Amino acid sequence: MAVASDLAQDARVRKTAASAVQFGYQVTVLWGAKGAPAPVYGELSGATTIGVPLPQSPAQADTARCRRLDSGAPVAKAGGASYLAKQWRRVVGKWRALRQAPRQPQPAQNLKPVDYRQELPDLVELGELFRPWFEQLAPELIHLHDIHLLAAGVDYRREVRAQGGAVAVVYDSHEYVAGVGYGNQVRTAAVRAMEQACAPEADAVITVSEPIAEAMAAGLGLAQRPAVVLNVPPKAARQAHCAKDIRTVTGTPQGAPLVVYSGVLHHRRGIREFIRAMARLPEVYGAIVAVPNAQHPVAVQLAQQIAAADMSERFKVVDPVAPEELVAFISTATAGINPMLGNYPSHELGLPNKIFDYLWAGLPLIGSDLPAQAELVKQWDLGAVANPTSAAELAGAIQQVVDHHAHYATAIVNPEFLDTYCWERQSEVLAQVYAAAWPGDSP
Repeated sequence: MAVASDLAQDARVRKTAASAVQFGYQVTVLWGAKGAPAPVYGELSGATTIGVPLPQSPAQADTARCRRLDSGAPVAKAGGASYLAKQWRRVVGKWRALRQAPRQPQPAQNLKPVDYRQELPDLVELGELFRPWFEQLAPELIHLHDIHLLAAGVDYRREVRAQGGAVAVVYDSHEYVAGVGYGNQVRTAAVRAMEQACAPEADAVITVSEPIAEAMAAGLGLAQRPAVVLNVPPKAARQAHCAKDIRTVTGTPQGAPLVVYSGVLHHRRGIREFIRAMARLPEVYGAIVAVPNAQHPVAVQLAQQIAAADMSERFKVVDPVAPEELVAFISTATAGINPMLGNYPSHELGLPNKIFDYLWAGLPLIGSDLPAQAELVKQWDLGAVANPTSAAELAGAIQQVVDHHAHYATAIVNPEFLDTYCWERQSEVLAQVYAAAWPGDSP
C-alpha cells in the first residue's frame, strides 16, 4: 500500500490498512515522510508502516541520498550523489513557475495533449523515491492511494510482468481527477493525461462515490466500472474514546450552539465563507479543527480573519486529533459544516469523509448545495444545504439546523442510515476488489 502524503491524518489509508490486515494479508504501508532524514518505521493496526524520506530542498536531497547509502535503505538508480539534488532543483523550478499561474480548473475538452512525464517532474521524482521500496518489498499487490504514485506503480507492474513476475495494482482515486484544477492548464492536462494513460492498466480501480465512479468509467475507458468504497467511519467510532472534546477545548459554554468544521485548510473548502456567515450569528459559536495543525500559515490567516470580525471569543481554530478519535472529539458540538465551493466537478460529485465524521458523531449537517451532498442530506433528512458563497444563505442554513437540532439529531440515528454508511459495509467491497485483483491465491 502506498500514499505520497503523511499517514497521520489520512483516515482512508489507515482504515484500509487495518481492513487488509483483518482480511489476512501481510500489509506494508509506504507513506511520504517530508523532511525526514531517514526512513520512518512504525506499526498501524498490525501493518508495518515505512515513511519514505521526501527531500524539501536540493541540499536536503543530497544529504538524504547519502544517508540512504550509509543506512542500506533502497536508493534510486541514478548516477552520482547529486542526482536527486538536480532532480529536486528541476522540481522546485517547475513548481515555482506553476505557483504563478491561474488556479481556475479548465474543462478537460479544452486541454491540449501533453507529455505527463515531462510536465510533472515532481511526480516523476516522487515515483523515483518510492520505486526502490517497491523493488525491495516485492509486493504481490500494490494499493495506490490517490493520483500521485499512479504512474510509478503502473510502471513497476509493467516491468515486473515483462520479466515473468506477478504483481497487481489497485488504483484508489480519492477524488474526480478530471474535475480538479492542478495549478494551471498545462499541469492540469498533464495530471489528467497520466490518469488516462495509467488507470486502464490497473487491475482494479476504486473511488469514493457513485457519481465519480460513473464519470471515471465514461471518461477513462476502463474495462470495469470502478468499485465504490465510501470514506466513512467504522461502527466502533461511536464508542471510541478521546481524552478531550471540542466544546471543552474551545471553551464553549454548555448549551450554547457550536458549529464545527474539520479538515484540510484549502480555499476551495469554503472555510472563509463559513467565517463570513458566522459573523451574522452572534449567538452561535464556531470551531475549525485544522489539518494539518492550527499553526499552519493558512490556519493563522483564518484566525486573523476571525479576529478582524471580532469573533475570537466565540470562534476558535484548534489542532486535530488522531483520525480514530475524531468522532468522539467533535461529538460535543451541535452541528458540522461542509461549505465546499462549487464550480469544481470533483466537489459536485464527491462525498467528503468529514460529512460522515459529523454524522457518526451525532451532528446534523450544514452542507453546500452541491448535487451529491444535497441529495444525501435531503434523502435522509440530515440537516440543511445552502450556497456557501452567500453569507446570508449559509447563515440561514446554520440557524435552521441550530433551531431544529432535535429533529435532525433524531434522523441521524436511523439504523438503516448507520448500517448503509459504515466502514464495515465498505470493507466488504474492498475485500472483493482485492480477491479479484490478487495475482495468486488470496488469504
